[in-house]
Amino acid sequence: MCAKRNVAAAVNIDKKTALLVRQQESDAPFLPVDELERLHRFRPDTIDWVLERTDQEIDWRRSQIEKTNSRIFLERILGQILGTIIGLSGVIGGIIAIYMKSAWAGGIIATVAIGTLAVAFVRGGKTK
Repeated sequence: MCAKRNVAAAVNIDKKTALLVRQQESDAPFLPVDELERLHRFRPDTIDWVLERTDQEIDWRRSQIEKTNSRIFLERILGQILGTIIGLSGVIGGIIAIYMKSAWAGGIIATVAIGTLAVAFVRGGKTK
């Protein structure tokens, strides 16, 4: 659904004249129907050009959304893969330390590696 915001301001310069400024912002890639009708009354030959540019804008937006979505997906997959590597390296490091006759150090290394990933997972994207 598109978001739309209208802003209008009127200023009386003196008793005889007034200035009205209107601005419309929308994330929709097309002009409102009433503006297309006014444009058709003023310059009917430009309607086809406006619709063609609208089609190009829609195609560009779709390609940008597709690129953004694929990059977000890639980022999330890489984060999961790297998190798995970090966790496994911590556990493997702990196991190696245990085999080197240092059980306490091995347990602490493995626990810290898994605990750090757990805290990162729980706190995730939460910001202050």
